[in-house]
Amino acid sequence: MKFARYINVPLLCLSLVLVFGGLLATAQTAPPLVLNPMNDHFQLAPGSSYENSFVITNEGSELRSVQVDLVNFTLTESGSFKALTEDEKTKYDLSDYVTFTPGTTEIEAGESAEVRYSVELPSDVSAIPRWSALIVRSEEATETTQQGSESMSFQINLNFSYVFALFQHSASSGPVAGQLDQITTEYEETEERTTLIVDVPFTNTGEVIAEATTYIEVRNTAGDMVLRHDFSPDKLVLPEGKRVFSHTFTDPEIDSGRYLVLGVVDYGGSHNLAGQGLLQIP
Repeated sequence: MKFARYINVPLLCLSLVLVFGGLLATAQTAPPLVLNPMNDHFQLAPGSSYENSFVITNEGSELRSVQVDLVNFTLTESGSFKALTEDEKTKYDLSDYVTFTPGTTEIEAGESAEVRYSVELPSDVSAIPRWSALIVRSEEATETTQQGSESMSFQINLNFSYVFALFQHSASSGPVAGQLDQITTEYEETEERTTLIVDVPFTNTGEVIAEATTYIEVRNTAGDMVLRHDFSPDKLVLPEGKRVFSHTFTDPEIDSGRYLVLGVVDYGGSHNLAGQGLLQIP
């Protein structure tokens, strides 16, 4: 099984956020904190324990006070991070088995602080994957939002908050399994531009955290490929979760006529999944 990937997660914040790479920019000045690493994938069986740590670095010019909290989460159909409330607990929650220290700390400018965590699974729990997240908040945070965003480096700014994700895999979860639902297309012409939207819905039907690599092709009646889009690889799809791989072709060079739209998902199973849809360009 492949571990330690990224999770692309577009951010939904109260102000526009740019992620990817570490520094996060908002309409206000975000506390310049950096997490290293930004997620942890590990395999753990019932009755076993695991320990590790991550480092918070203050790359700013002032002392920062930070608070660390533990939350459960899920990934939405678009791949966005969404924190769960106590009423939304699932059998895949890892938080009941996680301890960490410290809960609060102060970090001088240019200095770092280590957060240590441990995971201990009782011997009587099911051998399934689980996940949770440690949220690092700066004292300067004003208001956070429940819905974050996808960026498979999994450093997420939720209005001055950063997310470190824990993914506990299980060797006894069985084979990876999945299915494709109907591929849909939407073609629209306006005076300003022409767009073709293709949605490829993939559902993880197994109890393994799937890593999906997906592409879309549009072929004419002669079988020639006229359009193609490759999504960034190894997108995580959680057990019982659904991911809609959606792409918009803007001003595509495509003539009138009938086309076949193909969607192919490599999700780590014994074979790739492929689906198709028909497209009529007026």
